[in-house]
Amino acid sequence: MDLTRLFGALVFLCSAVLVFKTLRVSGPSVDGDVTATTTTVGRSRRDSALRRSLDRKVRSAGMSGVWSPDKLMVTKMVGAAVGAGLGLLLIVANPSRLAVLAFLIFTAAGFFGVDVILSRRADAHKKAVERSLPDVLDQLTICVGAGLGFDAAMARVAATNKDDALGQELGRVLRDERVGMTRSEALMAMSDRVELNELRTVVRAIVQSSRAGVPVGRVLRVQAEEVRERRRVRAEERAMKMPVKLVFPLVLCVLPALFVVVLGPAILRLSQMNLTGG
Repeated sequence: MDLTRLFGALVFLCSAVLVFKTLRVSGPSVDGDVTATTTTVGRSRRDSALRRSLDRKVRSAGMSGVWSPDKLMVTKMVGAAVGAGLGLLLIVANPSRLAVLAFLIFTAAGFFGVDVILSRRADAHKKAVERSLPDVLDQLTICVGAGLGFDAAMARVAATNKDDALGQELGRVLRDERVGMTRSEALMAMSDRVELNELRTVVRAIVQSSRAGVPVGRVLRVQAEEVRERRRVRAEERAMKMPVKLVFPLVLCVLPALFVVVLGPAILRLSQMNLTGG
């Protein structure tokens, strides 16, 4: 029992020390997209692998202007400390192996909970971009066909779709261009943030068209048609998979209930006939 309490106290103390060190070395966080863009190269050499992973997850979730890797590191350490504190209370109240297991689970949940939240936000952000990609391409095609330049068309579409995930990404591209990045670099950075194959294909086509001198409006029109065609093919694939996916719920849930309803009265009648001898 004393060994269990000592183990819990040591782990809690280590968590507190890690939180204190993180708070001291985190320093001022990078707020805003402009500052984050200009300091990415200088900070990438100093950041640890964990911070680089967190930075990639934050960018994939579309939360670059809200969270920074340093803030997330502090949040992870504080979550681990809170989980360790709750586990330590359980150990003190009822020292047992189950309490030690709960202590470890609470500590791990507090530390990795941020990663789970970021992964879900990144998946939701990617799906939102995938849904709005054909419509945004159509809007860009219309704006370019009306005589606007590609940057002006992106500004117009970003202003029209402020609440849309892809519209926000286009606004980020324009801000990256204002701080010195070329159009190709800003677009490739957007495709790296979102990590969507369809968006990466569109970006590569736009970059290659600008290098080869092909009209952007034609490229956008072709890419919009291809994106819609791929979406139609994916919908057909999902529709073809539905019968296979319905086999297990049908066999495990529907058919037993159907057998009970259909064969139940007959079985009861046969059992009564056997009991009465008729």
